[in-house]
Amino acid sequence: MPYLFILVSGLFQAQDKSFTYQHYGPEDGLNNTNVWAIKQGGDGLMYFATQNGVYTYDGYNFIKLQARNLKSNFIRNINFTNGNLLISNEDDVLEFDRKTNSVKKFQDLKFDKPADEIIVNGDYVYNLSNQISLSCINLKTKTLYEDELRKKDLLNRAYCVFKSKDNKVYAGRQDGLYIFEGEKQIKIKSLKNNIIYSIAEDPQGNIVVGSDNKITVLNKDYTVVKEYFPKFKAAKTFLVFGEKNINKLTVDKYNRYWFTTHPDNNLYLFENNILYDVFEILNISTTLINGISKDKDENIWVSTFNDGVYFIQNPFLNNFSFSLNEKNLTINEVALNGDFILTATSNGLYGFNYKNYSSKTLSIPDEVFGEVIYNIASLQNNYYYSNHRDE
Repeated sequence: MPYLFILVSGLFQAQDKSFTYQHYGPEDGLNNTNVWAIKQGGDGLMYFATQNGVYTYDGYNFIKLQARNLKSNFIRNINFTNGNLLISNEDDVLEFDRKTNSVKKFQDLKFDKPADEIIVNGDYVYNLSNQISLSCINLKTKTLYEDELRKKDLLNRAYCVFKSKDNKVYAGRQDGLYIFEGEKQIKIKSLKNNIIYSIAEDPQGNIVVGSDNKITVLNKDYTVVKEYFPKFKAAKTFLVFGEKNINKLTVDKYNRYWFTTHPDNNLYLFENNILYDVFEILNISTTLINGISKDKDENIWVSTFNDGVYFIQNPFLNNFSFSLNEKNLTINEVALNGDFILTATSNGLYGFNYKNYSSKTLSIPDEVFGEVIYNIASLQNNYYYSNHRDE
């Protein structure tokens, strides 16, 4: 016989993965297909660091920046400070002047190693070189500080550097996660000696790090609040000792985790404890990925080695469905209540708030017999659902 239950607040979400994408290369005006990095400027344009100069893209055209006095077009990376474009080439950190179409040394800085990733934060400029060492320069004194941790231990390499929205600079190293205090690297002890390959920030302001076989979320007190263990296809991610190093981690505002893993030739998406091989879903051949970034609309940009750029549209609602134990559930009925989407399925009642993306299960599913929810009905601003159980 049918039973009625008053709906309690709370939400749960899941989705099928079906994205649209665009591949950009020479036929689109991007005349060099070895793209090292992609970043979006304050002007809304996308900027591309390539082996043959810097390109911009406005949604219609790729245009190469013409800097008259740029000695080398081998651009390792790009960044922005005070709205100005910074260019890292083989020798220097340069600032691009749009008015004169020329470059000059940024603050007359001179690092002792190639500037692969540059972060400007207050009085300091930090440089990650070859995913090995981290040095910095004090802009006021022009003092260069070498990587003291690596000088003490040559095996303690630096894999990544990251600046958070609250202007803190973090470093991922062979022996753990560090935060910079000026030129000093201070270890965050909650992660102990776990190797850190990548660092990102989620919409709640938590720091998210990628290590061997694991994604870890730290709150503002650096307490571990969540740990995820994506399940990989061994044939595509196998390493000698079984580790799957989470590289190039990026988190979008929907709390989706995008990343690569060795040998960085596949793009992965981790959501609701389900791992998706994005290239496999989109039927894209494996290709060496140099970087992953997202624009202000949460779309994903993938820079590759000699295969141009992939642009993946990343809407929140796309072929909406619900899953339990990695299996999609049949949807029997959907109801809309303000910002809430409620869904009756073949095993449980679910929904989500599409404004803030909060989530929770409404009716606990039965993993043995199934909890079939047939319909959702409204009465005097209350919502009810019914199921069927044999007695």
